[in-house]
Amino acid sequence: MNNDIVRSHFKNFKNLTASYSNNKNKVEAINADLRNKKFDILLLASDDMVPEIPGYDLLIKEAMYKNFSDTDGVLWFFDGFRKDLNTLCILGKKYYDRFGYIYNPEYATWFCDNEFTIVAHLLGKQRFFDHVIIRHMHPDIIKQEHDATFDRNNNPAEVKADEALFLSRKEIDFDVPQLLIADKERQQAQPKPVPPKNKSKSRKSTRKNRKKRRK
Repeated sequence: MNNDIVRSHFKNFKNLTASYSNNKNKVEAINADLRNKKFDILLLASDDMVPEIPGYDLLIKEAMYKNFSDTDGVLWFFDGFRKDLNTLCILGKKYYDRFGYIYNPEYATWFCDNEFTIVAHLLGKQRFFDHVIIRHMHPDIIKQEHDATFDRNNNPAEVKADEALFLSRKEIDFDVPQLLIADKERQQAQPKPVPPKNKSKSRKSTRKNRKKRRK
């Protein structure tokens, strides 16, 4: 992605910003340069994911606002590969702001999507759609050799550390109980809407007062 040919191709698209960084691992690269970005819906797509339906962006937009009108939710479209793991992360802005990241930055590469899927489910903020709009062309599925990036993200030491982290966080339900308490406190702290005054009732009261004064 970071070469003259690709950067030149990017210039053909409007409203496209390419960000590059010297990240240490996959999760750091995924989370980079997002905190100060303005968006309503965020889609995380990898280089082995291929759109299958024209206008998939409009389908995502429609699904988000139909299910999470306040953007506090996650969409899970089947990627054609696995139905037990949300690999095509689609987050609303409000849901993203709860964490400030897509994947928990404690992970390096593995099990980050496992935690993402489970947390969204436990929060009751995830909707599954059993049809493919973007297909995950995983190299193991299409019988393709692994490239250097894939091999780097499968460092045995990092995989082992990520698995240990996942299991330890699973023991505490990935901090979801605390997140639910924080959500409840935020809701309670919001000012309650003031009901509009009943104009017809006030008019009747005014008429009654006038009649009393006449008597």
